[in-house]
Amino acid sequence: MAHPNGTAGRDERASLGQLVSSLTENVSTLVREEIALAKAELSESAKRGATGAALLAVVATLLGMVGLLLTWAAVYGLTAGTGLPLWASFLIVAGCYLVIAIIMAFIASRQLKKARGPEQAQRAAEETKEILNGLKPKPATPPATPTTTATAATPAPTAASTADTAPPSATTGT
Repeated sequence: MAHPNGTAGRDERASLGQLVSSLTENVSTLVREEIALAKAELSESAKRGATGAALLAVVATLLGMVGLLLTWAAVYGLTAGTGLPLWASFLIVAGCYLVIAIIMAFIASRQLKKARGPEQAQRAAEETKEILNGLKPKPATPPATPTTTATAATPAPTAASTADTAPPSATTGT
């Protein structure tokens, strides 16, 4: 029977080995290209992350300076508004900061006690482990001997031999 394009159908069909080889090559190429894409994305992401981290460092420095200036303003405002000595105003502002720090430390410790590990990831890892353990080949057991020859060769158990092997609860009647 002729193929629509004028060639025989048998000549165009690839063998199973050729199909598997082609599939393996295509999957390998796909994986390599996906890895290259992931590397490119991670590289770009790392550059942006480094830039963002540098900007956050500058922001943290500036906020530290703002905090110091606000502290000085609070101290001089207390001194000017209440007539307290400068040292007393510094102690009051420092005490306020200490109270705020203690409250934040208490809240932070309560939050840390509530923190848990990656429970879903641990469950998924356990499930994967169980699946993989189920796929392990089981050791080969020796072939069983035919039961017809074993029953004919062995004598029937006697009442005395079964009493010796019976569990203690069965013999005491408890």
